[in-house]
Amino acid sequence: MGTCSDGGTDAGLSTGTGTGTGDEVDGSGGAHDAPVLAPIPGALIARSGARTAAALLGELSDRLRGLGAVTPGFRDAVIAREESYPTGLPTVIGTAIPHTDPEHVRVPGVAVATLAAPVEFRQMGAPAQTVAVRLVVMLVLDADGLHTQPLRLQRLIGRLQDEAAVTEVLAAHDDADLTARVSGWLAGGA
Repeated sequence: MGTCSDGGTDAGLSTGTGTGTGDEVDGSGGAHDAPVLAPIPGALIARSGARTAAALLGELSDRLRGLGAVTPGFRDAVIAREESYPTGLPTVIGTAIPHTDPEHVRVPGVAVATLAAPVEFRQMGAPAQTVAVRLVVMLVLDADGLHTQPLRLQRLIGRLQDEAAVTEVLAAHDDADLTARVSGWLAGGA
């Protein structure tokens, strides 16, 4: 894991294929030992109509701000970080994992959005390329969560490789349904 010039981190994520369980990641306990990423109640948006990456990041950030989960500066910080360090992943179903620095976080967890139509995000590690994203998992990590960030990201990447499970998440028809599906998916169920 390297440090970005903005002080953030780049976990050096791989989007290579595996079993899709996240259990194939190992090295310091393995991804199966990583803490489960928990959705922040009220911070899930099913079938967002956003048409750009910035609009979607703004929508999720505003939802988080309304819940008191992030500071007023979170929105601008996450959009700026995405511009400098893109998070689009060419997983089996295009996904983005935007995040920013922990000083903007009051309540840690994840915010999740599915999209009514794919939105282009620049690709992590290859910013000249884009990914048609259908799922966004915004990491909302505080300073206490930074030491487990690499394992959390590895586990998330493993879950994103499970096409059937991601397709099930994308089928959510409203925010409550999305919350239930995401909770099970991130915990390792379908």
